Amino acid sequence: MATFFVVLDASPSQAVSNIAADIDGRVTHRYGRRALIIDAGADAVWELGARPAVSGVFPMIVPAEVVAQLDEAGQLGAAAWNARQSPPRRGTKERTGEGFSWGHPGFEAEG
Repeated sequence: MATFFVVLDASPSQAVSNIAADIDGRVTHRYGRRALIIDAGADAVWELGARPAVSGVFPMIVPAEVVAQLDEAGQLGAAAWNARQSPPRRGTKERTGEGFSWGHPGFEAEG
């Protein structure tokens, strides 16, 4: 699963609530009327972007010009998303032995 910040067009339709289900994903956060965070398959970015109700799909940083067009809740959500995507924040999730089982030869627990 991959996570995407999705910006809807200026007047989202009722069908938007089903957008994640249509791509076998789920909405994990909603910020105002136009900003969503969706967990979906990595290829969903293309399918989401082709939808008429979607004005942008961002797997990484949401550009400032897009953030400026959102309402206050959307801007707060985008700011949190962008902070989470920044290199210093992303680097904190890397751990010694990441991806190995505890029984893997050479694995050393942190601490």
